[in-house]
This record gives sequence, C-alpha cells and structure tokens, in this order.
Amino acid sequence: MPNPGGIYLGCERCRCRRIKCDRAKPQCQRCVKYGTTCPGYPQPQDVRFRHETSKVTAKAEHFAAVDQRLPRGLELVPSLPEERNLNCNRSANKSLDLQLAPYVAQSWDTALTQFFFDQVLMPVGWYSHLPQLHYQAPPDSCIRVTISAASLFVAANQSNDAGMLQKARRTYGAALQAINSSIAHPERCLEDETLACVLLLHVLDHLTGNSSVPNMSHLNACAQLVKMREAKGFRTRRTHDLAHSVVIQAQPWLMQGLPVDGGTLGNEAIHKWLWMLTSQTPAARMAALSLEVGRLRNRAIGLLTHGIHGISSLIHSLDHLIEDIVSLEARIADWQTHCEPRWVQMKTALRTPNGEETQASYYSDTQVSKVWNYWRVSRITLHSMMISLVDHGQSHQISIPGRNLDAMKANSAQIINSMISEIVASVPFHLQQIDTRGRPSTQRSQRVLGGFALIWPLQMLLSCKWSLACHKTVAVETLHVISNVFGISQARLSL
Repeated sequence: MPNPGGIYLGCERCRCRRIKCDRAKPQCQRCVKYGTTCPGYPQPQDVRFRHETSKVTAKAEHFAAVDQRLPRGLELVPSLPEERNLNCNRSANKSLDLQLAPYVAQSWDTALTQFFFDQVLMPVGWYSHLPQLHYQAPPDSCIRVTISAASLFVAANQSNDAGMLQKARRTYGAALQAINSSIAHPERCLEDETLACVLLLHVLDHLTGNSSVPNMSHLNACAQLVKMREAKGFRTRRTHDLAHSVVIQAQPWLMQGLPVDGGTLGNEAIHKWLWMLTSQTPAARMAALSLEVGRLRNRAIGLLTHGIHGISSLIHSLDHLIEDIVSLEARIADWQTHCEPRWVQMKTALRTPNGEETQASYYSDTQVSKVWNYWRVSRITLHSMMISLVDHGQSHQISIPGRNLDAMKANSAQIINSMISEIVASVPFHLQQIDTRGRPSTQRSQRVLGGFALIWPLQMLLSCKWSLACHKTVAVETLHVISNVFGISQARLSL
C-alpha cells in the first residue's frame, strides 16, 4: 500500500487501487496484469510542490514547456484524451488559470472523480459497480466522460465555480454524444457501462435541475436495455447491482402511476426482468407495491374526475376502491416484517439547538433509509386517496354498508401524520448529522447521496395538504441545504 503521508512517485492507477506500484519501464507491470494502460509516473520535481511561489510556478511552466517540445507520439507521462479536451480550471480567476502539464491535469481529473465517488457511492448496491467500470474502461469510453461530467457538476455546484460549471456543461454534451453512440452500437449497447451511463443521466438531471420527471425517460431507457440484454442472454456479475439501481430509482415514477411510452418500465420490466434479476430484495418488493399504488391512484383519480352515473353505481365503485386500498395498506404495512436485519430501522433521541428533544431514525446505510421513505410515501399516497374518496362520498350524502367513513378518514389522517413525522425524523441521518449507530456525526462523505434520496419524499411532504406547518418548515430548510450546500440543483425547484 502506498504511504499516505509521503511523496508518491508511482502511477495514479496503482494509487487509486491502493497497491504498491513497481514503477517498471516503460509502464507499470501491475497495470499490465490488471489489463489496463499505465497512466505513467509524475516527475519528482512536481510531486514535491508545496506552495505556488514564483519560483515553483516557474519550474512548473518550465516542465510544461519541455513536454510541449517532445516529438509527436512521445510523452513524459501519457494522458487521457478527455483530459486534453476537458482541462479543469482550478479557479474562475483568469490570473490563476495556469497551463497544466498532462500529468497534473490527470491528477486533477482523478481528484474530481474520487470526490464524486466519495459523495455519491456506498459500498453495497448503490452504484457500487461504478469505480471498477470506470478504471477498467478505455480512455474514450462513455463511462469515463459521463462520470467526468457528473464530477464536474458536483464540484462546480458545491463551490459555486462558474468556470467549472461551464466545463461541466460541455462535458455533459460530450457524454450524451458518447452514450448515444454506445446505444446505437449493436454490441456496446448490451455492455454494463452503457446501462450504467444511462442510469447516471438520471443523477445528472438532478444535479443540473433538469429532472426527467414526470416521464422518467432515462429510467425507461434503462428498462429497455435490461430487456434487450435478457432477450440475448447477456448477463455479467454486475447485472444484479445494475438492476437493483434501476428498481430503486424507478419507485417515484411507479407510485405516481405516470405513463411511459410502451409501458416498458411499469409492466414488463418490474414484473419480469427486474423482479427476477434483483432476487426479490426488500427494495424490489417495495417497487412492486409502489406499482400497485400507482394503479390504484389512477383508478381513484378517474372516479373523482369523471364521476359515476347513479348513486348505486357510485356506492359500488367507492366500496370496491376502498376495499382495494385497505387490502394494499395491509400488505404495505406488512413489508417491514419480512426485511432482513440490514433493513431494520432504529431510533434515537436528539437534542435541538434550542434544547428540545426530538426523535430521529437511523439505518445501516442510505439505500435502506431511502427505501424506508418510499414505504412512508406509499402509505401517505394510499391514505390521501382514502380521504379523498370518503370526502367524495360524503359530498353526495351517501353511506356504504359496513363502513364507518368518519372513522376511516380519522384513521387515515393519523397514519399520514405519523408517516410525515417519520420522514422528518430521517432527515438528520440523510444529512450526515448522525451515523449508522445513531451517534452525532460530522461526516462529509455521501452527502450528495443522502440529499438525493431526500428530494422526492420532501416534495411529497410539501405537496400533502395534511402536512403540519412545522413539518413543512423542516422540509423547506432541508431542501435549501441540499441545493445550496450539497449542490443538487433539483432541490431548488421544489421550493
């Protein structure tokens, strides 16, 4: 393992893999055995830079000039094609925008990529396949340029750097071209990196504030790619993780019953390929329940919008819908009883700055907490439908035999209030204010991941007319943090 406190003279890929570089010439043999091209070694003079004094800057410019005088095809240290085209300004200030040597530009791009991985990835399930895909991919692959675009957007949004944001937009355009080229290719369209890139477009839309909701076109494209892979029998060891990521991302769309061309995501994908590939995990079971919530929601909206001719027909339709809601609510409430230990939620008491004690929930990881909030939103959606149907029936002065509509409405209001309170209780964990053991935390990693997971539940909280003012205040303040501090522009559109 390289010495983290000393000067590192090995290649950057060995450093990222946390193994000792043999510094063989012309390239590191560890990289050759790993099946990748060695990026080369930094110059000793440059890795010893500590301060940008005039003397040090002069040395850097001297070595950059030496690189430029080398014959074509010969480089001191090889650099990746996208790094030549997408050099990152360290500042929007023109006076500090120095011409970087290729190996310095490579280190800068690597630092941005590592920052993105630190902010967005988790060890299990949630895009855990990205680092290996990235480092094994050839220099001109779509996965490299897409991750570069996402890295630039995260850094630019968090630092409010206009120059970096401009480069992020240009890189985003290059990523779209590379992804379209891969999708159009008969063989590359099946590869893991193509599916991962389309999934990343969904993340990029949230970073840029251009989410594809309500049509969720990127997720529908993911489902179509999964369908193509399964039709041709194409599977890899990452298939489960990729399918699992699609399932988790798709739940807001499924729960709202939103249409997609061809119905790929809602029908074939969930019921066949994605359900089978995810081994019926708690997230997949929740996705199947979310799909049923969406269908019930569409039926309820149809009844409330278009009405039913005749009181007897209205009573029958209301009774049938209410029965289906009660049945689905029982199955959703039972979801938590079948979760393995990793998916159990825990609670702790926190003291607010003004001295008040409040309840907070914590989990084994952010993926688990995200699915738990989907569970809460599904119950909120169901019981909001219940209240609307009861109000509709009472407005027509009808009663349903065997059902106490007032009691059902009161019960639904209580469940909605409880679920909203639990969403608010999950906020400290998502914002990294408490850790996986319920202890106060100042962790800065996975902040974008936590903020990303909170946006849709908080949107639903704000749109729910039964939310209390105190809950809406917390939601607004949290969305401000997610937007202005974590750099996820989509949160700003919810305010």
